Amino acid sequence: DEEMTSNLMISEADKQLYRAKQSGRNIVCKIDISKMKIA
Repeated sequence: DEEMTSNLMISEADKQLYRAKQSGRNIVCKIDISKMKIA
């Protein structure tokens, strides 16, 4: 049971990390677009 719980926690952490990476990329893309508009 403990192993299952830890695995679930790890996968949940992976999901959080994945979402953070995705949102981080979106922010970077928006910054790049605004830079292009200025240039």
